[in-house]
Amino acid sequence: MVFKELQFIGSLGMQAPHFGAMLAMVEAKKVDPGKLVSRTVGLEDVTSVVESMGSYGTTGVTVIAQY
Repeated sequence: MVFKELQFIGSLGMQAPHFGAMLAMVEAKKVDPGKLVSRTVGLEDVTSVVESMGSYGTTGVTVIAQY
């Protein structure tokens, strides 16, 4: 990355020490993680969801709800 002067931008999410505070906000109904879910799919639809991610064809969080 340094030799070719590439830039890598990413995110790993919330740091573990902050989980307690976040879960307290969920419990107090100050945060609703369900609002992030834009779609639920069955296991048979996972391939098409992953393929559409390659062309930025997804928004929000897709949850596999049926196995």
